[in-house]
Amino acid sequence: MHKNDHASSDAGGLKHCLGLLASMYSRLCAEPATPITSRAGGRRDGSQVIERLRIEDVRTAWDGGSGEKAARSVPFPFLELPCLQPDFAIERLEPESYARLVAYARRRDVTMNDILLTAFYRALLLGANPRLAQPALLTEHVPVQVTVDLRRYLPGRRAESICNLSGIVTPLIKPVLDEPFEGTLSRVSAAMKKHKAHSPGFKTTLLLELYSRIGYSAFLDWLVGNWRQSMKHRSSPPLFSNIGMISEGKIAFGPCLAIDGYMIGPAMQAPSSLIAISTYNQRLTLAMAFYKPAVPVSKVTAFLKCMIREMHTCI
Repeated sequence: MHKNDHASSDAGGLKHCLGLLASMYSRLCAEPATPITSRAGGRRDGSQVIERLRIEDVRTAWDGGSGEKAARSVPFPFLELPCLQPDFAIERLEPESYARLVAYARRRDVTMNDILLTAFYRALLLGANPRLAQPALLTEHVPVQVTVDLRRYLPGRRAESICNLSGIVTPLIKPVLDEPFEGTLSRVSAAMKKHKAHSPGFKTTLLLELYSRIGYSAFLDWLVGNWRQSMKHRSSPPLFSNIGMISEGKIAFGPCLAIDGYMIGPAMQAPSSLIAISTYNQRLTLAMAFYKPAVPVSKVTAFLKCMIREMHTCI
């Protein structure tokens, strides 16, 4: 197991780190006397993204977006109990089912991220929070926070150094009673395409650049203030993070091949939560880290199983 502090690197950086570790171990297995050197330098902040996007007027860049207004946030179910012990749960889609899902995405001309986000959204509204399916609430758009790897804007999708380059977009989806999976998928795909037209996720980088100038202490106060506000209103929406493929092929540490693996995101205190999705060796893993007893294990397991069931409806 490899652990990484999210303050220093996100999942994209961790995937790069795993590749470097595998390469280093393989070299040492072949030539034990090989010297190991570190490469210093390389920016670890979002300035490389801002520079690549050629953002000159921050105000104009900030104004781009969907223009929609969210009316209701949806927290993951939790209890009025303290967050005492971190834990995690996973559910998996085996290679045969994963291959059928990939084929389905191609036929529908949508991305795997669209399908996963659709399953997440349907499980959240219809499984975790069935009361949201009431007709009186169907007029409101529901925001879902989605992470974006900002390396997409960099040459070769590689940052100058291992770092955290995660952004967040918030598509707004309107609940539709008794809607089939394909209907929700069409609307989710359209919402994500709308965000992709406006350099998705870079606003997070702009915020971090601004707060980096006020110092760590002030930035931490801001984060804690936001968390307390979420606790007060019990309305922090879950975060959806599709890490994607950990590696195109099997990762080799010398003669040893890693035949299975997945990534788990950080445990977040209720009412916040995060679902991390990763794929390795054609096996897709849904993972959620959380704190007990505020978030019951049974609720997490039921939610992940609901996502798997939703995906099975289209394969």
